[in-house]
Amino acid sequence: IVPGVQRPRCILQMPRGNLETVYPRALTLHSVNVALSQRDYATAITTMRTNRIDLNLLYDHNPKDFLKHCDLFVRQVNNVDHINLFLSNLKNDDVTTTQFPKYDALPPNDTLDEDQSKLDEDYRYEQLLAALETQAEEEQDKAKRKIMRDEKEKKDREYRERKAAEFLVKQHEAYVKGKSKVTLACDTM
Repeated sequence: IVPGVQRPRCILQMPRGNLETVYPRALTLHSVNVALSQRDYATAITTMRTNRIDLNLLYDHNPKDFLKHCDLFVRQVNNVDHINLFLSNLKNDDVTTTQFPKYDALPPNDTLDEDQSKLDEDYRYEQLLAALETQAEEEQDKAKRKIMRDEKEKKDREYRERKAAEFLVKQHEAYVKGKSKVTLACDTM
């Protein structure tokens, strides 16, 4: 067994000699814990997405510290899709008590440079607005597609109903004409 140096992984040699790489949940959570305590949000979110760890942990690790340094989060992640994913997965549950009850958050590492802690507020707001706008555009596109699909289905339904009505009217007319022809034929006999 060899632990990973750069990543939270273990390389195991199986009885037949082949090597298998596994990412144990405990080792991965520890790696995320260390990254979050150092405020390395880019590494934390990448590890969490790769290993399917609930992104609520980004916030629940240390809520006060996260809110204080959310501009650093936006700057480091710098990907609208990842920020949207994080925002859309937020829940009111504290995952450190529900999903990961043995998770102990490390205290934040305050050895960051002053330059990193004081970022341009306009950039942060632009990123958040872009994330929300992208999410709103996607929702608008979904709504437009649904409306168009509903309108098409309505037109198709109306067309089928009209054809059925025409068919029934023709059948009724044929029945009435046929009945009168039958009665005429009986009268002539």
